[in-house]
Amino acid sequence: MLSYQQLAIFTAIAEHGSITKASEALNLTQPALSSALSGLEAKLGVKLFDRVDRKIVLNHNGERLYPQAVKLLEEVAKVQSFFSHNQALCGKIRIAASNTIGNYVLPPRMASFKTKYPNVQLILTISNSEQVIEQVIQHQVEIGFIETNCLNNQINSFPFAQDELVLFVSKQHPLVGKNNVSIMDLKDYPFILRERGSGTRGILEQNFLPLMNYQLNIFLELGSSAAVCLAVKNSQAIGCISRHALVDQPECVILTCDMFELKRDFLVVQNKRTHISELTEEWLDWVINK
Repeated sequence: MLSYQQLAIFTAIAEHGSITKASEALNLTQPALSSALSGLEAKLGVKLFDRVDRKIVLNHNGERLYPQAVKLLEEVAKVQSFFSHNQALCGKIRIAASNTIGNYVLPPRMASFKTKYPNVQLILTISNSEQVIEQVIQHQVEIGFIETNCLNNQINSFPFAQDELVLFVSKQHPLVGKNNVSIMDLKDYPFILRERGSGTRGILEQNFLPLMNYQLNIFLELGSSAAVCLAVKNSQAIGCISRHALVDQPECVILTCDMFELKRDFLVVQNKRTHISELTEEWLDWVINK
């Protein structure tokens, strides 16, 4: 008879692609995982994994079992939840977020969630959108938040909020006070931008560069919105970042430009092979509805 632990260990190994990583995620020893997997394969009478380039990957039998195992684990979780719904949430959620979301959007939602559920540990890492996607693919985090489209076939994504990119300058800039800045006005000044790989840079290149005939004088490329703000304050350059990042920046002025309107969706990204826990689902619901 198959056990819950065997199926849980099987799915963890499948999702992490490594007995070592799965043992760390489940807080079990590697011998315990290897023994449970061997027992499962013996009961089924088939091998479930192959070793390819030092990695352990699902074979045909494992691919057939995986979705069924996930469904069974979800049903068990539902039964447990039914009888423990009045208990306080507890556990750990590993989150990755791109710069704007991680620095300006998630922190207040994390604080309010933690206030309501003090026994939940929220661990957030901040990097650019490409790096967030890679962390989700590598199972380094349960959930990710990015600022650009994701076409990776290992990822599911859906929007949770909308953002707007704006052009801004220092208070002493010659364009301050102009009612409607033209494209020709913008061509007279250099730009300070986020680095390649960031969601902000990706949207800018897709939608703003064509307006400038792909001619943009880039003064600096920096790795955070805060750095862009600081550099713009001390130069005659034009910056482009999220409106969220300009809150409490009185020394920066947003330019009015009818030709320029860049709106984008903030996206949640999940690994297609990762089983999302009830705790993580609760966190996602909080983020989306706050």
